[in-house]
Amino acid sequence: MKTDIQIKEDNLKRIGDEIKEKSAELITSIHHQDEEKERRDEANSKILRKAEMQEREAGRKG
Repeated sequence: MKTDIQIKEDNLKRIGDEIKEKSAELITSIHHQDEEKERRDEANSKILRKAEMQEREAGRKG
């Protein structure tokens, strides 16, 4: 039979393990969000550069 202290220690270990698992999930999620943001930012920059070039070309022709 487990003592109250052993039960509490087991519960604390379980809670600690759950916290570690959730922390790892959050870190992974944040990392993926950062990667996605970088891809979007890069795509937006390309679109802006293309639009700027088109404006310059239109200015030369106009």
